[in-house]
Amino acid sequence: MASPESLARDLALARAAAQRDPQALERFAERMACVPRFVRALCNRDRAPLTQEDQEDVAQEAIASIWRRLSDYRGDASLETWAYRFTDLTYRNARRRRFRRDRHGMRALSDTAAADAATQADATTGSDLEERDSVLALIDRLGDLDARLLTARFLDDLTIQEIAAHFAMPENTVKSRLRRALAKLRGALPGGGEP
Repeated sequence: MASPESLARDLALARAAAQRDPQALERFAERMACVPRFVRALCNRDRAPLTQEDQEDVAQEAIASIWRRLSDYRGDASLETWAYRFTDLTYRNARRRRFRRDRHGMRALSDTAAADAATQADATTGSDLEERDSVLALIDRLGDLDARLLTARFLDDLTIQEIAAHFAMPENTVKSRLRRALAKLRGALPGGGEP
């Protein structure tokens, strides 16, 4: 956990970089060298990792999103933790696009569609990001396969059939695992998932 002093320094750096201070921009760029490492780590834990070229694209797309949203940074977490959220979301989107393209023999999203998706993602408010991050943290605590199944179904919006094909599992097994994982997730929510 970052200290309050460290978080205050990160916030000052982000504000100065957003104001285009040359020294702050240089330090910020050095700090964002973590993004390609995050992408490699995400690929290393994935059963169907992205190609090297796709990884580079994800890193660039994530850095662009981070830069566009830099004024939203509030210093609640370190810059690297904040950057990881963008990197993880960008990676998941890229993986979903590739999976759908590979699965259905389709071409990747057009540049216009990709730009529209980025604009929509940028419209997400800070509280929406915090809420999503809280849910993602709970999902990650469920265990690798359960987390990946829930992510594929509800975040990547894949069908049961697509998930079964991707994970080489029978559809009924996917359904059962998803039901159990959802029950665990509801139990982990504050108030036991009660409305």
